[in-house]
Amino acid sequence: MQIRIPWFCCALLLAVLQSSTAHAAKYAGEPFAIGVGVRGLGMGSAAVAVSGDVNSAAWNPASLTGVRGVQVGLLHSERFGGVVRYDYLGAARALGPRTFLGLSVIRQGIQDIPVTRLIDPERPPVYVEADTLVLNYENLRIDSDAEYLFALTCARRWRDGVDLGGAVKLLYKDVVGESAYGVGLDAGVRTDLRHGLSAGIAVDDLTLTPVVWSNGTTEAILPSARLGVAWQRQLRNNSNLLLAADVVTLFEGREFAAQLSAGPASFDFSVGAEAWMAERVAIRAGLDTGDLTAGASLRLGPVDLDYAFQQRADFDDTHRLGLRLEFDR
Repeated sequence: MQIRIPWFCCALLLAVLQSSTAHAAKYAGEPFAIGVGVRGLGMGSAAVAVSGDVNSAAWNPASLTGVRGVQVGLLHSERFGGVVRYDYLGAARALGPRTFLGLSVIRQGIQDIPVTRLIDPERPPVYVEADTLVLNYENLRIDSDAEYLFALTCARRWRDGVDLGGAVKLLYKDVVGESAYGVGLDAGVRTDLRHGLSAGIAVDDLTLTPVVWSNGTTEAILPSARLGVAWQRQLRNNSNLLLAADVVTLFEGREFAAQLSAGPASFDFSVGAEAWMAERVAIRAGLDTGDLTAGASLRLGPVDLDYAFQQRADFDDTHRLGLRLEFDR
């Protein structure tokens, strides 16, 4: 432990120095903010205090202590009517009774993006002239957007009932001919309380995450905090009930784009529930910033087949499919 602490402090200091030259960019980290794992998504994204599995690192690195043996997780989702494709692959294993390690990659992509140019820079893209609709742009080419996040997560049981976790992540973006990269740190704590209660807090982009673009621009993803509580109760016949609630705090000045705001801070709320029946079938429901979510799982030996649904008021509904493999269960 005496060797690891200085190494971590040096990495933390380096990240702070790198981010000091960047300017904060609103929504810069949004492509990776929707979380992974169909379980959490089906519960309204209320997952920071839930004892986790291979997919939990994206919600709270400390929840990785819930991994048993070796686990592999996959997720595929198509959002906004299939325009945005979101994929995830993760693997985790227990290195001992107290130490857990995970690797994951997330990809979000958009195809067939038209790149246009204004014919007359003094006029809007579309205007009316002499009762005729005029299109003031020309198509140059069709391009795409691909954004990747690679993460290495480590969690440790610090003492009975208290888990700590951290993640180092690498971002890479290729957006319509411009590319960017960034390095960031996440951290989390989870603790088991009495009578089935647990609490957790996770901070993403702990030291700001600098994103350096090929055109010379440098942005920074501001830190965000997720605080949550959960309550679990064992029922008869190997069944159990789980209730959870989270609040996400951002510091981007989102104002009316959030459920609650105060100056630069904004707050979004999530609640969810899960019920397992005989450890074979699970059903889930929740509210993610006011949007209805639902989901289900079917366990077939070492395989969990997962499905989640999210209803959007302003966009098409989102459907997510997941698969989780567990060895040495």
